[in-house]
This record gives sequence, C-alpha cells and structure tokens, in this order.
Amino acid sequence: MQPVIESLSGLKRRVVLEVSVANVENKFQKQLKDIAKKTKIPGFRPGKAPIKMVESSHGFSIRQDIISSELSDVFEKIIKSENLNIVGIPNIVPITKSTENNNVLTFEATFEIYPEVVIPDFANVDVVRYVSEVKDKDVDKTIDFLRQQKSSFVSKKGKVISKGDKVTLSFLGTIKGKPFQGGNSDSFSFVVGNGQLLSEFEDAVLGMVDNDEKVFNVTFPDNYQDKTLSGKTAEFSIKIIDVCENILPELNDEFAKLFSHDKSFNIEMLRQEILDSLKRDIDFRLKNRNKKSVMNVLSNLISFDIPEVLIEDEKNNMLNKFKNHIKSKNGADNVENISPDLFSEEAKNRVGIGLLVSELSNKNNLLPTDEQINEYFESVAKNYQDSEKLIKQYLSDKKHYSDSKMLILEDNLVNYIFSLANVTDEVLSFEDLMGIQ
Repeated sequence: MQPVIESLSGLKRRVVLEVSVANVENKFQKQLKDIAKKTKIPGFRPGKAPIKMVESSHGFSIRQDIISSELSDVFEKIIKSENLNIVGIPNIVPITKSTENNNVLTFEATFEIYPEVVIPDFANVDVVRYVSEVKDKDVDKTIDFLRQQKSSFVSKKGKVISKGDKVTLSFLGTIKGKPFQGGNSDSFSFVVGNGQLLSEFEDAVLGMVDNDEKVFNVTFPDNYQDKTLSGKTAEFSIKIIDVCENILPELNDEFAKLFSHDKSFNIEMLRQEILDSLKRDIDFRLKNRNKKSVMNVLSNLISFDIPEVLIEDEKNNMLNKFKNHIKSKNGADNVENISPDLFSEEAKNRVGIGLLVSELSNKNNLLPTDEQINEYFESVAKNYQDSEKLIKQYLSDKKHYSDSKMLILEDNLVNYIFSLANVTDEVLSFEDLMGIQ
C-alpha cells in the first residue's frame, strides 16, 4: 500500500518509510563477502580473514550504507508517484514502535515542498518608473569640475580674500587666555569655502588681504571631534601671510588635449565624450533604481508560503557575507557571536522574491537569450582595446557568465513588469540621480 503523506504546518510534510529487513540482509551478506575478498587484516593473507572478523570491523558502516540507499530509493519512488517538488534533503529518523514488525525497518521522513507560486495580475499593480536625461548644463558642470581639477593657485598681492582662494596665515587660539593643543601655527594653508575649517573661522578671513591682522571668536560645536574643545569659545588672533587666486585653464582645444593622447582631440570631442559617459552612468543608475522599484512591488505581492529551509540557507549566506565584509574592513573577531536571525526578515523577503522571479521568468520566457548575452558582453568590452579577447574571457569565466545572465534576466523582468503594470514615470534631475548636493 502506498504510504500516506501527511501535511504538517505550512509546506512541511511527513511520510513513513519502510525498508525490508530481508533485502537489507541479502545485500549486506553479498557486500560483506565482496569486501572480505579485498580486505587486508594483519595476520591473514588478503581475502582469507574470517567473515566474522570482517563483519566486526566493517559491518556497521556497510549496513548503514545499505539502509541509507534503500531509504533513498523508497523515498524517491513516493515523491515521484505524488509528483512533489521537495526542497533540500529530507530529515529521516527511525521510528520505535510498541509492536514491532521484525520484517521491516520503519523510519519517519519530514521535508518541505516548494510552494505553488501565484503570479499576480500586474494590470492592477502600480509601479514607479524613474526617468532622467543628460542636459547641456550637466555637461557644462562636468567640464567645470575638470577645469577645477586642472586649476592652479597663483599668489596675488593685495587680493581681497573670497571663496575659492587659497589662504596661508599664522594663528594663535586661546580659551580664557590660555593656548590649547592644536590652536596655533606659524604657517597654515587652506582653501576658503572647502569646509576644511569651521565656518566661523573661514567667514572671518573673507575680505582680508595679505598682511592684515584680525582677532575674532569661534565657538566649537557640541559634537566637535576633539571633546576637550566641544562647546567652548576660543579667541583667535590671525595674520594673513599670502593669498592665492584659483586660476582656471581656458576652455579651448588645448584644455581638451589634457584628457586624450589624440593630437586632433578638441573641445567638441571632449563634450561628446563627457555626454556619452554621463549617459552610460545615468542608464546604469536608472536600471538600479527601477530594479529596486520593481523588486519592492514584487515583495508586497508575495502571497505564498516560503520554505523555511531556504530561509535558513539565505540567513546563513547573508551572515557569512557580512562577517567576511566586516573582517576585510577592520579584521574584527567579535562578529562570530552574531546570530543569523538578525537577517531573518530580509532573508525571507529575498527567497520569496527569488521564487516569484523564477516562476515569472520560466512562464514568460524571460531567460536571457544568446543574442542578449553577446550584446551585453560587447557593450561592456567595447571601451577596452582588445575587446574580442575580453569577451572570450567573460564567456569562459563561469561566475562572471552566471552573474551577467542574472543581470540580463533582471532587466528582462523589469521591462516585462513595466509592460503590464500601471506605470507612473517620475522624472529625476541629474543631480538627484547622481546624488550631487
């Protein structure tokens, strides 16, 4: 009679497995004889040791292997007949019965099955799609930044200090008339407006010129890094030694050539290169934003049970990655006491999304095609000199290949959801998308 599979809580199932004692014994005796022919035991020629002695040394492991194999066969037949898709490895333990049947060995197998993943009707789902574009002013800002990188400070006598100037001065700071550690210098330089010093100090030098002297007060904030100065007011006496103006290079073809080995490179070519680079960066960031937007929506649509064994595996994976990250940063050893339960909610969410994404991709043909994979590698490698060699390396690297397929699958999934759901476009400025203050 076919064993009955009991439903426990959620996705957990239980079934009783029976193994014929006669079958186990027959296989045991056969394997014991085969091993006895090959076993070397001190004092006996190979294959001549008494069977009882071979059984004494090898019998337990032989019998356990046979029972495990029999249980595996029985369990697999039951699962196939019931058409169940189980998660992980079943937990099989022997059952002790009050009235024992000496003809069979009885075991209990508990396991989890994969859930029936319900795909929602995306026509009733709202999702935000982020959009952005590069404008001429964004290219101009990037060029301004490049000019700042190539700028130089030139000493100017009589120059009135303004933001952006490099100032060299001497200073003496006192608190209640007494000097404090770090509160004096004969020659200290900083760029006004860069936030290197407290704003009260920087504001005090504005409008001064070389050789000017000044006395003013500065109150250190309560959260100042040097706790001995937190919240205290200091009096500073300063004298301007030198003022250097920040001179930007002229915006011309010579400036453009600073960023290329091409002698024909010009300012228009530089602008185009910057534009292309910003577009690639925006595209990358938009993909990440939109993927996160879609994944957040999918997370709220999970309506099925999630196998606990998968959650446990994900918790442990997350914990190991976290430990490795912390150790690589500061070599801390106290991470060993961190419990995987810290990651319970996130692990459950990740597994649920993974199951839903897998079902969506399989049922809607979202898996990456060879053409998509080749196009992806070509787009990544095109900015390198030997792009063909690099593509071959990508294709031969199993981990890189697998990671790339996952990225393409995610792109396909996002586009698929956007094609079905109620999409609201949210326009992001270049600054917001790039995180520029």
